[in-house]
Amino acid sequence: MKKVALVIGNGDYQNTGKLKNPVNDSRDMKTSLEQLGFQVIYGENLSKKEMNRKLSEFGEIGNILETAIFYYAGHGLQENGENYLVPVDAEIRESDDISEESFSFSRIEKKFGGFASV
Repeated sequence: MKKVALVIGNGDYQNTGKLKNPVNDSRDMKTSLEQLGFQVIYGENLSKKEMNRKLSEFGEIGNILETAIFYYAGHGLQENGENYLVPVDAEIRESDDISEESFSFSRIEKKFGGFASV
């Protein structure tokens, strides 16, 4: 068994306000987790496609992990009680776009279905 973390820092948004700190914060988190013996799956300024790839990669190894951590820094939204993580290429012009352009936390939990607890 091993310890694995998924760390994502999104700040360079194309269609909304850029964020200054998420990439720096995610780099710091990556370094700290590596010092604690974690294998880190890392991404910064990820598009929807890239973010989906990282989430899938992390979800596929859930059954063999002793410890798993998911860390995200970037824009997030809430719509109708559902939380969403926003990729850097999201084009959200109205509330109907949120579910198409972002990742709902419930969708992320489904990707991590093999994990004992998230």
